[in-house]
Amino acid sequence: MPINSNCPTHTALPYYHHLMPSLLDLPNELLCEITDYFPVFVAVPEADFLGITANEYDREDVLRALSRTCVRLRSVFLPLLWARVHAVFTQRRQRRKPRTREKAVETRLAALRRATDLHDYVRYLAVTMDECTPDNWHGMVELIRVLSVLPNLRRVVLSGMAQYAGSLLASSVAEKHFTSVTELYISHLSTNHVAILSAFPNVRELGVKDNNNGMNAVLVKAIADILPGLTVMKNVMLSGASAADVATLSAIRESFRSLQKITIKGRIVPETLHALAPLPALRELTIRYRTPQSWEKDVPTPEALTAAGREVLSRCGRGGTTHAQPERVLRMEYVGPRSWWDHGGPVDRVEVFVL
Repeated sequence: MPINSNCPTHTALPYYHHLMPSLLDLPNELLCEITDYFPVFVAVPEADFLGITANEYDREDVLRALSRTCVRLRSVFLPLLWARVHAVFTQRRQRRKPRTREKAVETRLAALRRATDLHDYVRYLAVTMDECTPDNWHGMVELIRVLSVLPNLRRVVLSGMAQYAGSLLASSVAEKHFTSVTELYISHLSTNHVAILSAFPNVRELGVKDNNNGMNAVLVKAIADILPGLTVMKNVMLSGASAADVATLSAIRESFRSLQKITIKGRIVPETLHALAPLPALRELTIRYRTPQSWEKDVPTPEALTAAGREVLSRCGRGGTTHAQPERVLRMEYVGPRSWWDHGGPVDRVEVFVL
């Protein structure tokens, strides 16, 4: 049995100071700090939201191994391991049949619901509902049950919510409220499914993915009726139609006066960005620029978008006093050439301008 400083019999021995210290000699704060040097596991659905590379298992594997070492390390690392829960399909969880994939999500969520000793640890939940159909709806039932038993849940990522899954979720949460959730990322949000947001009344950060037709003014106003206090909007997809995009950004400006950060992607026309100003609380504007295909013509240059973004921010963020104006930041995120509607995937390069 290895000797360490937690062994009371050997602590008093004269040769103890020659023993090599172990992990158990470190304070809990330092143990937690060590794990921060490992990349956080990110699944594919959330990677598209965040613009980073998916499937980094290093931190998850390290936390799992350390939590199985002894009782003390288990008490330190188990909360960190279960702070982020994923019920999605990754390189380690490949399934071929739709029913098998749906059953895997259902099993994962049911196991989490039964593990009552872990509920207080969960802060982050990512779930895919790609296989939710009129015949495969059991995973949705487990999702509602799990959301109801996690008291400290902060961020929810829901992918594959198109068509039937979105309609089923909207009807399932009609009379429910998950008040602990402050960050919600959801795919395929439409005016027909916007009622889902009513179940998350305290959301301050909203991200929408796969809006191939672009965000529109009607959807923006429908969101504002439910969540008027949003401070962060991510993945606002513009269609490239100047009139429609101006109406969309004008609706955002009029509906979300407390908005502090916004990420815009899609076919962005520099002139349309001016409709976003002036937003009194806006202090960070992120523009995701996709490298155009060789056949695309008349595509705005990054320099033109940067100049437009600077001008917008110069007219925004004036909500403070004259003695303490907030720092305003423009972020230009560059992704590789893809189809014009595909702006997901990892960001190749980022330029940051501080105004």
